[in-house]
Amino acid sequence: MSGKEWVEIVKVFKKIKYELIIFLILVFQALLTARGDGWGIKEHFFTFYVPDYSLGLIPRALVGSFVSLLKKQLTVAWLTGFIWVSNLFLFFFIALLLGKVLRKISGEYKIPLYFALTLFFFTDYSTKVFAKNLGLHDVYMVIIVLLCILTSRQKWSTWLVIPLCLAGTAIHYGFLFQFFPLIFIIILFGALKTNERLSHSLVAVISPIATILSSLYFILIAPYNPKTNIEKSLDYLEDKVVDFEFWRLFAGGIYFNYNGLEDKPLESFGDLFYYLRLHTTETFSWIEFITLLAFLTPLFMLFWVLWKEALKNSENKAQKLVFILCFLMPIPLIPWFFWTTDHPRFLSEIILCQFCVLFYLIYNKNKALEKSLKSMEEKFKRYPALLIPSLILPLASFYFK
Repeated sequence: MSGKEWVEIVKVFKKIKYELIIFLILVFQALLTARGDGWGIKEHFFTFYVPDYSLGLIPRALVGSFVSLLKKQLTVAWLTGFIWVSNLFLFFFIALLLGKVLRKISGEYKIPLYFALTLFFFTDYSTKVFAKNLGLHDVYMVIIVLLCILTSRQKWSTWLVIPLCLAGTAIHYGFLFQFFPLIFIIILFGALKTNERLSHSLVAVISPIATILSSLYFILIAPYNPKTNIEKSLDYLEDKVVDFEFWRLFAGGIYFNYNGLEDKPLESFGDLFYYLRLHTTETFSWIEFITLLAFLTPLFMLFWVLWKEALKNSENKAQKLVFILCFLMPIPLIPWFFWTTDHPRFLSEIILCQFCVLFYLIYNKNKALEKSLKSMEEKFKRYPALLIPSLILPLASFYFK
């Protein structure tokens, strides 16, 4: 290569260096995690890609409907490729947005941001969870979340948050509990800006109503109204499968609230989750979960101190209210710890949502948060021993299976 070509390569690298480094970190982490899990995707996860709206507006069928537009007969190889491409797209999206954050932040806040990014990338149950749960639809819900954050930046594009939230509940009705609290907080922060107050305030009123009603529809009504009877619907889904086992009993539960063992409908939300637990193939270790929770406790304490300091530095009562909601953001997910055995999955969503709010506020140069970050940085400089529990322990959790 000539010297001129090298100069051009260097120029291009400087323009995309943050995005490229972040993307490679996420890809390497995913490959390392997938390698430790034997590379394969859990076969029963493929069932989540089979349903489509030809059976009616049934729950959890948006991703499957998109898949059916691309491929009518589903194979392990094709779905594996689709799932990996979806994850790579998410990694690209995360890299793109965090690259914007890194370029916009002023020099005095870069050290706290690098500290936060280190925890974000290398703490267990953070970004590592996408590779741990290859095939679950959480990836698509996180993409919806990032689109909501992106569209909420502009006055008129904020209105896209409403259909995006409806898409989130169509992917999984748990979107209301898992990710909507984060989106609601982002919209409220937008409403605090005088030049965007009206549109964000209206969206802050309409979006929770639309998301709640949509979730209730998919929980209470949609499973009981397929276009054909349940057995024919399940036969149709099974006929789409080429070379993996269709999880028929489980599919009857999650898509049609149907108890295939006793040939009767499931009458309540509690009955549904009890039925699904009977057919899950996953084992859950309370010892592993509690051990990892102990390692991650310093991370939760850091966020608690961060929001507490930001609350104290808030400019007005409205901003104080939104920071109080940052404390309360995990509460809607707590019941899911009792309904299901997906505890690590929901714990990861709590962590991801906390980081999302943090990076959003850093990008928007929120004064209260900036003062909070400086205060924490000064405490670490004064008491460097605090780095051991706050950084080393969460990072050490990465190495636990």
